[in-house]
Amino acid sequence: MDTKINVLFVSASAADETVLSTLLVGDQAGADIRLLTASTAQAFYDALYSEESYQVIVLDDQQPWSDWQSVIAACAKSRPNALQVLLMDVGQPERQAAALGAGVAAVYPRNSAGLIALARLVSVSYTHLRAHETTSLISYPVFC
Repeated sequence: MDTKINVLFVSASAADETVLSTLLVGDQAGADIRLLTASTAQAFYDALYSEESYQVIVLDDQQPWSDWQSVIAACAKSRPNALQVLLMDVGQPERQAAALGAGVAAVYPRNSAGLIALARLVSVSYTHLRAHETTSLISYPVFC
């Protein structure tokens, strides 16, 4: 059984990558959680179409090279079993509702509280994989 979690983090923010990486390591000492960041369109599409499996795909909605809807659609088509999570500015309930309706499993604010909640989601997902001996997270509901 393969119980590792690969997280694809689509963000141009090196600071957010550092914070999320630190949170994931600190939250699950000894867990097999790997974070790969794609900060450009080329890096994103290389990762998306690679042989690597991703259980969680996190997208910062402010990519200079594409809108979040196009990126989510590409992820849904290529990686239908991955949980898709969107980071966006707080105070935009209409956009949050639209994202959830577009196949996004969870929407978190793009701030420290959102990154902490995201790390917790990945940690809980890792626990589910280990407890249920599966490689798919898609069957588990995500509550934010």
